[in-house]
Amino acid sequence: MAEYMILKLKKLNFIDKLQDNLSSFIWILLILFSILNLDVLLHSLLTLVHMAFEWIELGLEKLIEHLFHTSRKQSQVIVFYLLLSIGSYLLYCLCRGVPDLYRHYKSRLMTVCLRYKASAWLYWQDQAPIGKLKLIAAGLLSVKLLYFLIFS
Repeated sequence: MAEYMILKLKKLNFIDKLQDNLSSFIWILLILFSILNLDVLLHSLLTLVHMAFEWIELGLEKLIEHLFHTSRKQSQVIVFYLLLSIGSYLLYCLCRGVPDLYRHYKSRLMTVCLRYKASAWLYWQDQAPIGKLKLIAAGLLSVKLLYFLIFS
């Protein structure tokens, strides 16, 4: 009886691992499908966003028509200027925030560049003279091959 239980537990463990692997495999396939069909997914997403915007715009237009007893054309003009003012305000907020973002990312980029430069300098200092010669030769060979590929 104990052997039967152990065998049964082993089978359950195997099934659990199989389900975990199958779940991982499905996620990998989904990610691969998303990467391969990125243009279709992007187009579909933008279409859905556009349809949602049009739906909200139409609802706003009907609401203004009903509340203020305006004609369809008047409601469209009101909605246009309302959306224009909202867009202008959002653009203003974006323009006010861009310099701060620029300063933040510039300082982070400078930090990363300085760390990389220090790391490269330390690596160069740790190399023996023959290692330095190999690095210089590899760099020159790379530039020569790149020159050959570009201009041939």
